[in-house]
Amino acid sequence: MKKLLLIITIIFISFLSNILYAQLGIDIEAGLIKSGYNDVRIPGDNGTLFSFSEDLKSDDEFFYRLRLNYKIGEKHNLSILYAPLTIDAKGQFDQDVKFQDLT
Repeated sequence: MKKLLLIITIIFISFLSNILYAQLGIDIEAGLIKSGYNDVRIPGDNGTLFSFSEDLKSDDEFFYRLRLNYKIGEKHNLSILYAPLTIDAKGQFDQDVKFQDLT
């Protein structure tokens, strides 16, 4: 009985020491984004190269990122990142554009 109690105590202390190192953290980042160098050609070998920032116009967009961090032990981390970002570009081209095998 004492041997079993000793084994259970050792396992519990080992488990507890891992929990004591665990930390939870949240990172939040936000700002304003402007479309800069953003040249596109799809497919890359024979599509028309055009620029989302020079050939088309896009408004500045608000962005945010959320990251949940969980530190496990001294050397291990688990992170989950949520970073939605959409930039809508609008305009017209002065020439035909081949994009995704369509003109």
